[in-house]
Amino acid sequence: MLVGSAGSGKTVLIRDALTGLPENYAVTNVPFNFYTTSEMLQRVLEKPLEKKAGRNYGPQGNKQLAYFIDGLNMPMVYEYETVHLLSSVSTWTTVTGLTGSRFS
Repeated sequence: MLVGSAGSGKTVLIRDALTGLPENYAVTNVPFNFYTTSEMLQRVLEKPLEKKAGRNYGPQGNKQLAYFIDGLNMPMVYEYETVHLLSSVSTWTTVTGLTGSRFS
C-alpha cells in the first residue's frame, strides 16, 4: 500500500512495477471512485477469471493474477462512518484466500 498526497506519483510507480512483472502474470486495474458499488467491484474482479474445474475459477491459462486497487480512499462513506465497498474487499480477500501464505 502506498500513501501520499495527490499527484505524488503513487499510481505511476505501481503501474511501472506491475508492467515489469514476468509474462506469466496478468494484471487487472480496479479503479475506485465515489460511485463504485459492490456490484461493480464484483464484476471487475470476476472479469479476468475463467472456470477451471468444478467451482474453481482462476486467471486464463497458467498465469498468476495481480489486482491493482487504485483510489482506496475514494468510495462513499455511509451514515455510520462505514464504507461498504471496503467491507466487500475485506470479505472477498478472506473468502477467496487472497491473503495466502505468500503474501501474509
